[in-house]
Amino acid sequence: DFQIKEKTMRIKYEVKATRGWSPARRAVVKEMVEWCTIVYQMNWEIYGKLTIKLTDMQDVFGDAIKLDDDRYQVRLSATHNSDWTTDSLIATIAHELRHVYQMIHFGFDSEEGTTHWKGDEYDTSTATDWHGYVNTPWEKDARYWEAQLTKIWTNMQKSS
Repeated sequence: DFQIKEKTMRIKYEVKATRGWSPARRAVVKEMVEWCTIVYQMNWEIYGKLTIKLTDMQDVFGDAIKLDDDRYQVRLSATHNSDWTTDSLIATIAHELRHVYQMIHFGFDSEEGTTHWKGDEYDTSTATDWHGYVNTPWEKDARYWEAQLTKIWTNMQKSS
């Protein structure tokens, strides 16, 4: 486990994978998460606690979960795509943290075939195909911000 010690951030990092998360890669994740948190203006002193779990999940690049009213978790997988580039890593982090932002600000919540978004309820039990899923408003929003933040991050890295 590696953690940010500052009390003001309230972000915890957990490594639950046996491989794929070298110390250098963990440092990049930490830098990206903190940067995205600043860009999204997510003050964890107000919103609660965020846990970043570095895993070797086989089925997804990453996901975002609301654990309870003031605890959120983002899981990132190293083994789903073992040759992640920095761009794909920032894209996944930006995307999943946008979902956490949506949970906090837009009431985004998904449970057993029903998704809540900006006060509306969506039946997602029928969105079994990829096309239907990626065209939901919360995924469109997350993909928009993922693209914007990836472009900004890449340009910042080139200029430094």
